[in-house]
Amino acid sequence: MQDTPQYNRILVRAPNWLGDVIMLTPCIRALRDAFPDAHVGVLVKKNLADVFRRNPSVNEIIPFESDRGLHRIFALKRLVKKGGYDLAIVFPRSFRSALPVFLARVPRRIGYRTEGRGFLLTDAVPREKELLKTHRVNYYAHLLRPLGVEKVTDQAEIFPSDDDFSWADRFLANAGSAKETPLIALHCGAAYGTAKQWPHERFARLAGLLHKEYGAQIIIVGGPNEKKAAEKIAADAGCDCKVSAGKTTVLQLAALLKQCDLLVTNDTGPMHVADAVGTKVLAVFGPTDPVTTAPYGRGHRIVTVNAACAPCLLRECPTDHRCMNGVTVERVLKEAGRMLTSKTERETESE
Repeated sequence: MQDTPQYNRILVRAPNWLGDVIMLTPCIRALRDAFPDAHVGVLVKKNLADVFRRNPSVNEIIPFESDRGLHRIFALKRLVKKGGYDLAIVFPRSFRSALPVFLARVPRRIGYRTEGRGFLLTDAVPREKELLKTHRVNYYAHLLRPLGVEKVTDQAEIFPSDDDFSWADRFLANAGSAKETPLIALHCGAAYGTAKQWPHERFARLAGLLHKEYGAQIIIVGGPNEKKAAEKIAADAGCDCKVSAGKTTVLQLAALLKQCDLLVTNDTGPMHVADAVGTKVLAVFGPTDPVTTAPYGRGHRIVTVNAACAPCLLRECPTDHRCMNGVTVERVLKEAGRMLTSKTERETESE
């Protein structure tokens, strides 16, 4: 590490999506290692604040509802000003995410030079095309280089409490979970858009086959907006699936996933939560690029098809959704079976 000034109070402006916030946690650990005596505050959307609770690298969580509108920007400016920070690292790329730290006159402000916001930053880091082709953890870590931080840990982190684990234990007990049979979670949603979603009827068929062939107990996880879809999949699966979708906080979800042998999912936030607690992930990727957003740790597998239009990064598919429709239930079932009986590092299976 090169010589850099020491900072007393560091502000981290976190990203706005669950998966991205989880992928930021290796950088938070690296900041703590580089500045062990600094006060580290995280400015984060309220619905994502739990990701940082009990994180030993974080001293303060500053939740906010929204940064849209000038009145909210100035409210955030007052919060930042009150914190007396001497360094701010702005991980989102938007203009409005950098504006409060500029208005609060934080002495050093680091972020990517995007959306015409370079003048708001003291260290406006170029966002090169090659950087966009690397994993998101490395993309975030690149913003630490002006501080002399060259490496980050290869493990994402989240810290459920004893109460969260107690909740998960009660849920599983009420579900009749048995330790001698595999426990598999399914997540059918994707907050970013329908293009990232493997068809719900295939999740239902997969659930039934996992139960039939491996005796697996199935839990369908997700957020409040995914509850109806989860219940429909459970009803169509032909076996006794339990639904936790819409019933968990982020930390309760983390505690529940830690008890599972496998999560089968789209490219979603819960995928990264599972990674952070050490649960193996089998993820179906279509319009997004597993090189950049796959779970960061080991033991995971990715299933894709070689669609000429992928990765398109669109929220909604404008054609026939071939990137997801091309992934068969039989392929996913086969990969799940392999993962239940092996401990392999993350691989990408593509046809």
